[in-house]
Amino acid sequence: MVDKQGEKLNSYNPSSDEEYMSPQMLEYFKQKLLGWHDELLRKTREEDNAIHQGLGREPDHVDSAVNEVALENELIPGINHDRELLAQVEEGLSRIEQGDYGFCSITGEPIGFARLDAWPIATRSIEAQEEEEKNNKIHTKL
Repeated sequence: MVDKQGEKLNSYNPSSDEEYMSPQMLEYFKQKLLGWHDELLRKTREEDNAIHQGLGREPDHVDSAVNEVALENELIPGINHDRELLAQVEEGLSRIEQGDYGFCSITGEPIGFARLDAWPIATRSIEAQEEEEKNNKIHTKL
């Protein structure tokens, strides 16, 4: 991945004294999210095309219905997942524009470079995420 100045973004490593969510760091994540966005958009378009092409090929109505169900069972879960990710990527880009990217939606604390580098759509710090998961486990046991 390359930014506007031609620097490699995939090797970006902030210095220990660099300000959290500095302009360079935000640009790194913006480019990372834009790349993921383009990839997901391409993938969902290909999956949509596969569904539409697969639905119109069979001359027999029974075979066509069976193939349609099989195709939907095979592709729809992946498409839904990709569209969900696409929405989260778009939310991440929006948070960059709003100035709150990189900060926990629960505590307001920094999420951290390493966590965001691994999962750029993270909206919670590790601690807040673990607390949420712990609370969900408690509620599912009841």
